[in-house]
Amino acid sequence: MNTTDKVRNTIIRHRLIDGGERVLLALSGGSDSVAMLHILIALSKEMGFSVCAAHLNHNIRQEAIGDEKFVRELCRKEGIECFVRSVDVLEYAKANNLSSELAGRELRYGFFEELKREKGIDKIATAHNKNDSAESVLLHLIRGCGIEGLSGISPKRDGHIIRPVIELSKKEIEEYCKENSFDYVVDKTNFEADYTRNKIRLLLMPVIEKEINPNFIETVTQNADIFSEAAEFLDSCAQKVYNKVCSGNSADIAALMKENTAVIRCVLQRLYCEYRGKPEKLSVKYINELIRLLKSGETSKTLNLPNKISARTEYGRLYFKDTEEKSQGFDYLLCEGEEIYVSEGDFSVILKGESAWEKSSKNKILFYAEENSVFRLRSRENGDIFFPVGMQGRKRLSDLFSDMKILSAERDNIPLLICDGEIVWVGGIRQDRRFLKGSRLMSCEIIKRSMV
Repeated sequence: MNTTDKVRNTIIRHRLIDGGERVLLALSGGSDSVAMLHILIALSKEMGFSVCAAHLNHNIRQEAIGDEKFVRELCRKEGIECFVRSVDVLEYAKANNLSSELAGRELRYGFFEELKREKGIDKIATAHNKNDSAESVLLHLIRGCGIEGLSGISPKRDGHIIRPVIELSKKEIEEYCKENSFDYVVDKTNFEADYTRNKIRLLLMPVIEKEINPNFIETVTQNADIFSEAAEFLDSCAQKVYNKVCSGNSADIAALMKENTAVIRCVLQRLYCEYRGKPEKLSVKYINELIRLLKSGETSKTLNLPNKISARTEYGRLYFKDTEEKSQGFDYLLCEGEEIYVSEGDFSVILKGESAWEKSSKNKILFYAEENSVFRLRSRENGDIFFPVGMQGRKRLSDLFSDMKILSAERDNIPLLICDGEIVWVGGIRQDRRFLKGSRLMSCEIIKRSMV
């Protein structure tokens, strides 16, 4: 079976491309992407799809401008549309506290996704090969990973990222280019053992192939297929549990902990990724710490995670939140008849005098106050107390929040109506009984923006 036939089989078996689709090729100019370009151009004619290319100039190497020119000329010769962008990867890495490798990846995929939205692209094809997949397995194993990390690089990700040459080895790709006299550029940094992946490729894998297993790459990728099947099955089980125990950015701890530990791991990963909005997962270390926290049964405990995210147990649920989410608090002077917009909670407040007693509701209360009273609307403060309707004596506001199981992250956003320094109303929750009698009837209404 020749190289083109292998790629055709990969496309058909994994349903990578459908007829009529437009495929964007990530074209670096190296042997892998050049081989992919020529193979997909040939297959596009018989399988009924079209191709275009995209190249991102990272501006890290002196040769980068030469690579860009090579890609432009190659696409011109082959008669396909080529989109090129020049970026400063090192500056982006510094500004976002990223490694140059990760910064380059973010910028590349950001560029590809932008083109997908704007140019009617259906699929984005990257030139990952069998060697890349084997390297990824080793890299994940060294750093610590779950079953998905042992699955290698999948032929398809997120429904539209495809790897048509993933079942070709690096040797097959280079031989294909040589046999067909296809020129390509060489990235010299691929031969520098500065990055972990390069160390695996240049130092570790040659030793394994020479001294332990000559067919190591084939062995790893075969095993990766088995792990991939297992991961797929586990993921389907975890999805059902996720739908049952998770809501928004939280999970029901008791319900989750009834499941198999492998399923729990998958659910926690999914919850984290959904909250973050990115596919990068937590390391095994953090997943283990999360499981220990859940098993401990401790409440009101916080665990700091990567990417400025924290996990907190509260009232039987596990919540993810941004660690930098800190309420600034608010304090507004209220004037009778004037509508005040509270930006911190995205709602408005109206304080008015009333001529007749009406029934209070969740977002509106009627109360009595003295003439010339000063009214404010503020967030909670340490030591707040009030005298709740329907209760004897006074109560600490913090105790009320605890009794009602109001999350700590939500407490700072609850508005308090203040009259001459005393709490009249814990907005939407409870009124103070001291203001049920007096000389002047008034009302306070909270108007949520979603209601306007």
